Amino acid sequence: QGMRATTTRTAPPPPPVRVCVIGCGPGGMFFLHALASRRKRLEEESDEEGLASLPVVECYEKSASPGGVWRSPSSLTDDGVSLPKLRSVSPKSAADVAADISDCDEVDHDGQREVGNNGDDHDVNKAREAEVLDTSGAAAAYDGDTTATTSGASTQMYEALWINGNKEVQEFFDYTFDAHFQKAMPVYLPRKDVLDYVMKRVTRVANIFDSVNLNTAIVGVEYCSTRKVFDVRIRDEITGSVTTKQFDKCIWSGGLNARARIPTDITDMLESQKFQGRVIHSTEMKDFEATVRGKRVMFVGDSYSAEDLALQSLKLGAERIYITSRGAYGTASYVGAWPDNRVEVMMYMLPQGVTADGKGLIVSRMEWSYRTERYEP
Repeated sequence: QGMRATTTRTAPPPPPVRVCVIGCGPGGMFFLHALASRRKRLEEESDEEGLASLPVVECYEKSASPGGVWRSPSSLTDDGVSLPKLRSVSPKSAADVAADISDCDEVDHDGQREVGNNGDDHDVNKAREAEVLDTSGAAAAYDGDTTATTSGASTQMYEALWINGNKEVQEFFDYTFDAHFQKAMPVYLPRKDVLDYVMKRVTRVANIFDSVNLNTAIVGVEYCSTRKVFDVRIRDEITGSVTTKQFDKCIWSGGLNARARIPTDITDMLESQKFQGRVIHSTEMKDFEATVRGKRVMFVGDSYSAEDLALQSLKLGAERIYITSRGAYGTASYVGAWPDNRVEVMMYMLPQGVTADGKGLIVSRMEWSYRTERYEP
């Protein structure tokens, strides 16, 4: 009997998984770095099958540079941090700030105070004499619940931020601070040094930014169960054009602070009662010195941002700082002493009204309501 040859047909390898990474802040960069590290190891091992199984990744970042929250709004594309060549970088400055801070005055009666434009504290009988003074009603930070968030607002850290946890607990296992800085560094680092350290570490293996599309926002993601893909709507922030692409997987790496948290009940009150001062969020720190110098500033919220920015405001020449705290459990509420006694923490109080001239704020005592499960005057 003759021999009959047989052939075995092997199925073609499946196509690589297509992955969409939304955001090129720390989360996005660390994922791209991990992928680049694995690719390099597989190449060194000549593992063609392993290389073929790696996903095809596209990362989208709405800002003009990677770095996420560690970037400052005043320098989105040039923070003094060296970067490899980037794709589609088109510098976009942060929105210019509006009018200067107005004046207001200060009163105390029936559990309320009017913060305004008199240079010294005074009693209720002198309240109406104090309508021509120099104070700001800027709400620079809020660390409580909100009913809405801003859309499209930048949430980069302010320029002069320092970390409030020691650097050793966030050191990479494969790249030390000593290796990066080549000198002893303080326990608490400024924002810019942390950004430089992170950017250097994620680009040591390869230029991970080859797959990053800058100035590109994701405006919608929908999963199609029939085709088993994600339909991702992508907007070019320069031209405004919107396209749709399909991916097998989507990774959200925009973090927990992708949008500024705004206390809309307070901002709505300020608008409806025609407050004439400037209202800003703690992420809107461009031209901060010009904003606070010679002014009296109110912070809504008593957590880390309030403490940090209150001290910065004093260094930049602010006249006096008021920090309102509805619960009195934030970091600023535990500070025992402030420079020159120019900071007053108003515990269990929040702004609840605007003075008749629009230049002052009325703050009221707040108490937790078990009925409504929120703080109320």
